[in-house]
Amino acid sequence: MKEQLKINGKTIAELLALLTVEEKAAFLSGKDVWHLAEVPRLGIESIMVTDGPHGLRKQAENANNLGLGQSVPAICFPTASLSACSWDVDLLGEMGEAIGEEALAERISVVLGPGVNMKRSPLCGRNFEYFSEDPHLAGELTAAFINGVQSKDVGTSLKHFAANNQENRRLSVDTVVDERALREIYLPAFETAVKKAQPRTVMNCYNKVNGDHGSENDWLQNKVLREEWGFEGLVVSDWGAVNNRVKGVKAGNDLEMPSSFGLNTKKLLAALEAGTAARKRFGYLCGARAGADCQIRLCAAGASQIRCYGAPRIRATCRGGIHGAAQERREHSAAEKRAENRRHRRNGGGAALSRVRQLPNQSHEARQCLRLPARNGLSLPIRARL
Repeated sequence: MKEQLKINGKTIAELLALLTVEEKAAFLSGKDVWHLAEVPRLGIESIMVTDGPHGLRKQAENANNLGLGQSVPAICFPTASLSACSWDVDLLGEMGEAIGEEALAERISVVLGPGVNMKRSPLCGRNFEYFSEDPHLAGELTAAFINGVQSKDVGTSLKHFAANNQENRRLSVDTVVDERALREIYLPAFETAVKKAQPRTVMNCYNKVNGDHGSENDWLQNKVLREEWGFEGLVVSDWGAVNNRVKGVKAGNDLEMPSSFGLNTKKLLAALEAGTAARKRFGYLCGARAGADCQIRLCAAGASQIRCYGAPRIRATCRGGIHGAAQERREHSAAEKRAENRRHRRNGGGAALSRVRQLPNQSHEARQCLRLPARNGLSLPIRARL
């Protein structure tokens, strides 16, 4: 990672030299469900990540971390399946920018998205959050979204790497795919996003791919992602996707989420002591993790110090604080929404989101129209078949 990144005046290499082996091992796991580990004595603070990618799902500190309960109010953006129907990379870039601004207002360092798996099965429960069944379209829209979010100094997490395309036995299925199918269908969208946008993190998958768990797949995480595509960030597990932590570290899975509360840290230390985990590889992963964390933390901290984001066209002063900016943004958004609904009613158009209606001679289909703010201040219709 970039050596010029610093925390408290120390470079990544200098910080690594000051970390104990125990701290390095703990650094490869989360602190809890949504926070990363910290090393207070070196000024390395914990950062927060949260679900996306269609808006933030930040849960309150006392939430149970399951489902949607006790989530902080946030803008709900159109799902990837709907926004992809626009074929508009600029619009996806703007959506990413808006989510990035909201993440800054809520002190979020990484938005866990976007999802870019192919829609192989219509029964896949995650199809709504994947862009398309077309690798080219999905890759271009994903890259635009990532660039939009990260232009606001907020990280993203490209997911679920790879071939996580069905709901039945999603957590344990072995997806057996020959290399040609992987290269032509299931990997190109990931490749485009990595090469054109360099997401800060890539999230691996629950399923096995050709016999190896996503979190333990050396071919995917090291050879393809890093060596072939030049990925520079860290690989994070999907939540609870770690199977064998020691094997995962060797295969390039930098960060385990959520925290195993010391269980896997002890296994890593035991493997180091027994010589079954290479210290060189261990140090490399800590360096990659530290570099990415430093970059994310510094960008988020620098942005909050320089400016506090509110809604587009509103910039709150730093004197008001970042939470004050978030409140002002919400009030402004609510006022804009009421004004837009009034304009639509005067024009006979109803509310901004039209009702679903049956199409003539097509009783099994419906068409829905959602309007989003466009660059010129007008509303842009996005239509999708349901």
